[in-house]
Amino acid sequence: FTQLQMELDDQISEVMEDTRQKLLENFDAEVHDRLKVNLAASRESISRAEALLWRITRSVLADEASFDESTRSFRLNQDKASWFVDGHADEFHLGAAGEPGQKYRLGHPVAEHVLAAARHAEAGAGLLRFDYSAWPMTSAALEPLVGCTGWLAVEKLTIVGGETEEHLILVACTDDAEVVGAEDARRLLDVPAAFVLAEGKPELDGSTGSRLEERRSAILTELADRQARWFDQEIDKFDRWAEDQRHALRVELKDLDAELKDLKKQARTAGALPEKLALQRKARDLEAQRDAAWRAYDDSSRDVETKKDELLDQVEVRLQTNVVTEPLFTVRWELS
Repeated sequence: FTQLQMELDDQISEVMEDTRQKLLENFDAEVHDRLKVNLAASRESISRAEALLWRITRSVLADEASFDESTRSFRLNQDKASWFVDGHADEFHLGAAGEPGQKYRLGHPVAEHVLAAARHAEAGAGLLRFDYSAWPMTSAALEPLVGCTGWLAVEKLTIVGGETEEHLILVACTDDAEVVGAEDARRLLDVPAAFVLAEGKPELDGSTGSRLEERRSAILTELADRQARWFDQEIDKFDRWAEDQRHALRVELKDLDAELKDLKKQARTAGALPEKLALQRKARDLEAQRDAAWRAYDDSSRDVETKKDELLDQVEVRLQTNVVTEPLFTVRWELS
């Protein structure tokens, strides 16, 4: 019976593993992102940023290095190695420390060179042909777009002000004027593609251009809303602080008035003149202390107004923003 139970357990494990593998292979791409599942045969999973760096590196250094997809490593041609790194290391990997060669990551001199080259690459006129059938994943959002053509545009929006912000605006539309969602357009760029050059300069269609303008406006509106919320929060904090300051001084003044009133009452009811004189002197000192507290209250009120003016000046500086748009590329696309 024990042997039979063991064999049955083994069969159940095999069925479960086979079911698990089939489920993973048929998961939608969006599910993979949420579960952080990587179907590529490899020794470790990598982040999306590392995956994008790897793909960009393969494109930029296609003629200058040899790549091993299974280990996510590459080796620069011998005459190229001295371009990028100190010494003569020419092998790089995305794996963990201890692997042969240098750890390849964002910030590495080779990665900096690759990203700079990619940013300044000229996108010529042509067609970006995505091959959905060659993609090892599936996407419920992209499947309806198979067979469609359209326009894809990417621009960089920089907002320079109190704090500098940079946004990448990605817009895709079909020739039927159907707008592809921003996340779906980003997903489209995960699909294997080939670029087919064409003559002439691409002229953006009206639908895509309008969508770009909408995205710019949405970002600027969201920025204005955030600034308004920040301003309300700062004013609210300032008002609470100012009220605490005034309240503390008012309590002190109230206590001094009560103590002064009591001293004067004691002086009126005192029997002997020396006692009356002592109480009056004490009341006079207390009046001087109360007058000083009133001056402190006035000074505090002026200080509050000064600080409020400073806060408003800071807000005014923060609102002085300069918006710069930089078109990165515009291209025709096709998903087949």
